Amino acid sequence: MQALQWIELINRIPRDDHDTLLVGTSSGVEIAIQNILRIEDEYLLIRGRLSGTTEMGQIFILPYDRVTYVNFTRPLHDDKLTRIFGELLVAEKKPPTLEEPATEESAAEAAAEPEKPGEPAAAEEAKPQSTNPLRDRLRARLAQVGGAQNPPKVPAR
Repeated sequence: MQALQWIELINRIPRDDHDTLLVGTSSGVEIAIQNILRIEDEYLLIRGRLSGTTEMGQIFILPYDRVTYVNFTRPLHDDKLTRIFGELLVAEKKPPTLEEPATEESAAEAAAEPEKPGEPAAAEEAKPQSTNPLRDRLRARLAQVGGAQNPPKVPAR
């Protein structure tokens, strides 16, 4: 990542949360940040400690080209995560349900499957609805391949 992207990203993080950051460097050193003193074009001036030590208050001049990652050491709740990173977040995609197949291809497969003779439709309705449509499709596919009499058991999670 370039210095400009690091600066932009770090500027998004509220000052109150700087003490929850851990910076990983290209040499494998991790620095727990107490606070960021200056954000310059080529480097960060930070107060912190080396990870795994207790010596607080050390001053580090950290060039952006040596920063590998920045980590939050405490969990961020969704509302705070959205406030900090907003439009940078990937839109969450909800999992497919039984009513809506995952893709057009799987919808076409479901529509093309004929009902098996000898199996009453009422028996299907009597079975409880599963909460895992992927597992149900896998069981149906395994039943087709391995014979409908004794399909292999797929463990529930």
